[in-house]
Amino acid sequence: MPPISKSKTLSDIEEFKSSLPSGKRMTTKDVIQIIKDEPDIGSYGEDNEMVWIHWKDNVWRCDKCGLTWVMSNDKTPEENEMNGCPKCLRKSIGIMEASDVMKEYA
Repeated sequence: MPPISKSKTLSDIEEFKSSLPSGKRMTTKDVIQIIKDEPDIGSYGEDNEMVWIHWKDNVWRCDKCGLTWVMSNDKTPEENEMNGCPKCLRKSIGIMEASDVMKEYA
């Protein structure tokens, strides 16, 4: 599977911009900056599986399709009963910290 592209992720951010909960601690601009600063990464698991990557604060990203999701609380996607990606419909097989992902690509 090819790496997830920054431009695709930025496009996804624009798509959900209007759906961010009001009173969110992190602005859309903050989320976009996180994505701009991140390197392109690969993916994990089988084709029908995905991993939530925790970037910063409440920002999570699907390693397969690049959907970036901002949680309205401090819980993980799985603690919020998001057992998969709502965009690509793959089943979640776990979570990883971005810092651990970065080490693999260093």
